[in-house]
Amino acid sequence: MIISYEWLQTYFKKKLPSPEKVAEILTFAVFEIESVEKKGNDTLIDVKVLPDRAHYALCHRGIARELAAALGAEIVLPQKRVPDSEKLAPLTIRIEDKKDCRRFMGRRVSGVLVAESPRWLRERLEAIGQRSINNIVDAANFVMFDIGQPLHAFDAEKVAASDKKQETRIMIRRAKKGEKIITLDDREVALDSDTLLVADDEGPLGIAGVKGGKRAAVGHTTQNLILEAAHFDPTLIRRTSTRLELRTDASKRFENEPAPELVAVAMKEFSALIAELCPDARFGEIVDEYPAPQTKRTIVIRAEDVSEKLGIAVSAKEMVNALERLGIEVAPEKNGRLALQIPPERLDLTIPEDIAEEVGRLIGYEKVPAVLPSKLSPEPRINKQFYWEWKIREFLTNEGFSEVMTSSFAKKGKVGIEKPLAEDKSFLREDLRQNMLNAALAKNVFYLPLIGTSRVKIFEIGKIFPESGEQTSLCVGVAQPKGFKEETADETIERFRKSLVSKFGDSAPTACKVFKGEIASPNFDIATFVVNLDFLFAALGDAPRQWDIKIPPAKTGIYKHISPFPFIVRDIAFFVSPEMQPEDAHRCIEKETGSLAQRVSLFDRFEKNGKTSFAFRVVFQADDRTLTDEEANTIMEKVSKALAKKFKAEIR
Repeated sequence: MIISYEWLQTYFKKKLPSPEKVAEILTFAVFEIESVEKKGNDTLIDVKVLPDRAHYALCHRGIARELAAALGAEIVLPQKRVPDSEKLAPLTIRIEDKKDCRRFMGRRVSGVLVAESPRWLRERLEAIGQRSINNIVDAANFVMFDIGQPLHAFDAEKVAASDKKQETRIMIRRAKKGEKIITLDDREVALDSDTLLVADDEGPLGIAGVKGGKRAAVGHTTQNLILEAAHFDPTLIRRTSTRLELRTDASKRFENEPAPELVAVAMKEFSALIAELCPDARFGEIVDEYPAPQTKRTIVIRAEDVSEKLGIAVSAKEMVNALERLGIEVAPEKNGRLALQIPPERLDLTIPEDIAEEVGRLIGYEKVPAVLPSKLSPEPRINKQFYWEWKIREFLTNEGFSEVMTSSFAKKGKVGIEKPLAEDKSFLREDLRQNMLNAALAKNVFYLPLIGTSRVKIFEIGKIFPESGEQTSLCVGVAQPKGFKEETADETIERFRKSLVSKFGDSAPTACKVFKGEIASPNFDIATFVVNLDFLFAALGDAPRQWDIKIPPAKTGIYKHISPFPFIVRDIAFFVSPEMQPEDAHRCIEKETGSLAQRVSLFDRFEKNGKTSFAFRVVFQADDRTLTDEEANTIMEKVSKALAKKFKAEIR
């Protein structure tokens, strides 16, 4: 927020400290300052207003109030003549949905003279980087930058009358399918039902809270006005301005939710400024649609509560002094309690902790003494869940399983995501099994030749979100080719279940569920096992007071990504003399296959007729392209010739 030092000075009778000192005071009291820059006869202070204070501080008056509180000074509000109301042509306002528009205030003005703004007004706006348009538009902008409430003015003659009585009806409604609007900057915008409009009987007049339309724009021929001051749903305004790529000073303030009570203040000051700029103007009665008025807020607190939260002794007198400087009315109650009447614009003050923060920053956080925290217990408690999860991981890795981590999101589920990253990530997962089957096991089984193992044994520990609520779950999966020599996947899972019972007690079976024969596949044998760890942990004892946790030493290895291109598998079997070692053949094959061979492995060996048979598997894959069968066959021919020449191998 760019603040004019000279504009800020108008709120104080006494001369303010230098701009640099003002920046320092604001920094210690409430805001970060981005820069202080001299501009002509003025100085601009760039104040970083964070969202928690943007309700009231995106304007000069909000900053002036904070500066006055920090200085212990009083601000002087401008005294302008409020114009009397007359009976002009009727004006009605209809709000379609009070959730979209919480307040809308309108007023007719006749007999205005649109002209160049006076010098003082032009200089005020140009100092903060705003272009002067004309006296009416500049008046609306001035009030917005002064008190933080956006305003708008329509040319009343360009707003459609709804009947023979020349009654003008302003509607605040959602856009209809196919509607369009040309904005003040000559941009045609296609509208949809997510866009809130200010409209008349003919159609859109402006995109509510974002940008006015050109149809009823104020120009030099304008003589009659309809003034607008409103409070729109902040979330709706932000979504609209972002979607339409129309980020404006008005939308920035609306999306930070200025107080609904500010609407009346803004209309009063807007009218007074127009009366000053156009002395012959006549003002109609104010029409105020306010379906759900802002309620007054009271927070009850004691000085002792504030002292406890801040860690320093704060007397009731000091607390009252600090709060009254912020415009908070304080009324004493029984038992040392104080009832605080919160100003309507301070929407950020809702709980006693907010009050403690306000008192602390005005008293000065530098007065809070530095105190070392108390010593920790010599025997800190070990987290039970962490302990038993670690033990289960140890158990599983000793059984030959590897841990995987899959996505917590799913295409379907019971708990939806408000803003999903993708269509297939719209819910939180209900279980670990689906990811185990469709992601972890499926991918690892597919890459078995590249991985260089005969089967996949993996597990995952993670949170799941079924209808009954969040749980910690374990899922174990086994996948192997059909005809695996050692045991079936079902047998492996059953053996593991028995080992789990043996390791963690009789409560384990009731927490477990076995799924055998998961996928009917002609090539693979798959089974899974699920454990409700919350149930299991509840049955297990507490973690020991002391735990000599053993972390296995890190293994040195080379990790590389798996190419997205398909791999090709080729097998070669041959007879050689019994004196030959498989390592010699392995080195020969690696040399001939080169960098395209991702893995060379021996998978069979036997003796026959005084000779030894070796069978090697070679997996080819390129990082930059899809290999062809012809390329793989050519390489394997070279391998065959090299083996025959070097070891007198007989290719089978």
